[in-house]
Amino acid sequence: METYTVNITNSTLSVSLSTNDKAFILREIDELLNLMYPESQKSEQKLTLKKTKEVKTDIQPQSEQEQIKEDTPAESPASGNFADILSKKLQKNVQNVVEKQNSELENAYQQMQSIIKDKNLTTDLDYIITAAHCLHHFESLNRFTQKQINSKVYPFLMKDIDSDIFDNAINEDYIRILPDFTGVSDIIEYEITQKAEEYFSNEL
Repeated sequence: METYTVNITNSTLSVSLSTNDKAFILREIDELLNLMYPESQKSEQKLTLKKTKEVKTDIQPQSEQEQIKEDTPAESPASGNFADILSKKLQKNVQNVVEKQNSELENAYQQMQSIIKDKNLTTDLDYIITAAHCLHHFESLNRFTQKQINSKVYPFLMKDIDSDIFDNAINEDYIRILPDFTGVSDIIEYEITQKAEEYFSNEL
């Protein structure tokens, strides 16, 4: 995974920010420069994208006279104030991610709940097929694990489905084990079959 890094340094403060989100770096760089430098100096800074996928903004050392001018409170932001602002922005970004994930989980739960009300699910096998259908069609997952199936059915069954029921689903060709081409994974992944899709649509 590519990692992008911004390094910004002025006479009183040095900031380094790394992320694999290129859009975040490009979106936040102007505000970082605003906090670190007066408007008259910001236009002189350069933002470049290296072939190594590393974003750097390097500020050259300033003369002693310029450093003395920036040491005055009127022209140089306090490091503590900058740290507070940066911390709040990062916290806000994390909060946005968490809220998005919670919203997605709630939507997935409501979709599963709606299907259970409309369908006649009587066996654990029915729940496996329904959960696999939801993961494939509503969450765009072409492969899934036993744990992912159980995480969807547990709120409704108040239990996990036993492995022997998954074995039965495999034997009946409702789910299929996907090959591990790496040879190092200890997690078994499955996909839903056409037979299961037809059973879900026509018999449940």
